[in-house]
Amino acid sequence: MDRPRRILVLVDDSLAARPVVTAAAAFAPLLDASLDLVQAGEDGVGTAAAVAATLGLELRRLDCDVMDCLGRELGADDLAAVVVGTRDSPADGSSAGHVARAVLERARGLVIVVPPFAESILVDGVRRVLVPLDGSPEADRAVGEIVRLLAGAEIAVVAVHVFEQATVPSFWVRPEHEAVAWRREFLRRADLGTLDRLELRSGRPSHRILELAEAEGVDAIALTTKAVPAAGRAAVLWDVVERSQVPVLVLPCARR
Repeated sequence: MDRPRRILVLVDDSLAARPVVTAAAAFAPLLDASLDLVQAGEDGVGTAAAVAATLGLELRRLDCDVMDCLGRELGADDLAAVVVGTRDSPADGSSAGHVARAVLERARGLVIVVPPFAESILVDGVRRVLVPLDGSPEADRAVGEIVRLLAGAEIAVVAVHVFEQATVPSFWVRPEHEAVAWRREFLRRADLGTLDRLELRSGRPSHRILELAEAEGVDAIALTTKAVPAAGRAAVLWDVVERSQVPVLVLPCARR
């Protein structure tokens, strides 16, 4: 019998606690996993405890600093995902917090990074997800798992590939049939399964990804740690995570 899986939900006593738990609950059916709400280094009687009580969930307290606990918690082999907030509150325009960065740097599997606006976005659940692709085999293998999972749950998947200046193909200024052929070959190599469609854009990758996410009204963005062109990959990943208005699902390419 398969071992039950859980989603590690990292919460604190900030206003970000409710959006983080809301997002975790929205993705739990998709991942077939239970929620494990964890609070570290705080007294456990503030916002996090209130959110857990309201939703009828148990809050597990860790008597250590969250950074000190991460190694042990992230190393568990029954984790389906880790969910963490980007910043404290909707009024806080700061970049992704140190806990979110530490989780993304250390996690071996799926991480869901939640902005403080996600509670209203996910009120009807997850219905549409944007998936950036870079066309590399290792990224395609990693993101393919997410794409098939989403498609199996009847969640619409829109993919996007962003050309930078050095990679813009000749068909960008030629007849449309060449773009159709390019899309067909790109998807054949990627072997991702069911997609709603593949959008092509050019320019700064993170800007185009975020623009399309807003235009499409998606509920989440799903990418890998190599879902962007090689140059400046880390910068693009952090830019998407820090500026996104919807949860960002990040899957390491090296995932087993």
